[in-house]
Amino acid sequence: MLEAAWSNSRLVSNFADYYSELSEYKRAIREGKLQQVLQSDLSSDNPTVEELTNAVRRRLLNYLHRQQQAVARADAKLDTRIYRRAQYVMAALSDEIFLLELDWPGAEHWLTLTLEDALFGSRLAGRLFFRQVESLPRLGGGQSALRDLAAVHLLALQLGFKGECRGKSESDALDKYRDQLIQMLSENHRGFADVSSLQPFTQARSYTLTQRNDERLAPLRPWYRFTAWGLAVYLLLTSVLWLGYLVPFATGLKSAFR
Repeated sequence: MLEAAWSNSRLVSNFADYYSELSEYKRAIREGKLQQVLQSDLSSDNPTVEELTNAVRRRLLNYLHRQQQAVARADAKLDTRIYRRAQYVMAALSDEIFLLELDWPGAEHWLTLTLEDALFGSRLAGRLFFRQVESLPRLGGGQSALRDLAAVHLLALQLGFKGECRGKSESDALDKYRDQLIQMLSENHRGFADVSSLQPFTQARSYTLTQRNDERLAPLRPWYRFTAWGLAVYLLLTSVLWLGYLVPFATGLKSAFR
């Protein structure tokens, strides 16, 4: 079963674990409770914004370091190189959230504290995320690695990552990458239908009237694409829910679709 295959995906599980941790700080910032959540890491009762920002960064970095060590110890089958690609996605998504998605004073300080820089020594996630997507078909490690990394990238996009596609024409650009990832999932998982070519309600779409003038409804392709994304994300999400990440992960996805 598809759900069983996804439940065995350590990368998807790692991503869900990390996003659960990240969501705690997102929620604390939005509710004005960040100091309360970070209290055990603070040296004073009246911390500066910079101190709070550093504390969030420190916790997330520690979490990712522990996760990487646990992966190396527990799963010899998971190539560290594959995990590091997934970790790059986690860092890129985090940086974009703290820099651009959240309305908080720490955003200014995060510019010099990015997780991408700390973990990978670069500041190019807005572009490299999508180059990484494009390079996935050439990645070694087998179909399982390709499928799992495609899933992680797709989830990051659904959770709001935009990178260099942010702006006036972002919809078309992001559509292209989502389509590519869904195609990778369909080609690298037996039983995963080619959702990118779904054409639901074929009878309803057939012509029932004939006129001399060629009159058509608005293009239906966007609806097919929406159906494909919805199905792909649903299949991924049901697996994550099965793993026990219902509340934080579902909350994150709901926010991404608003």
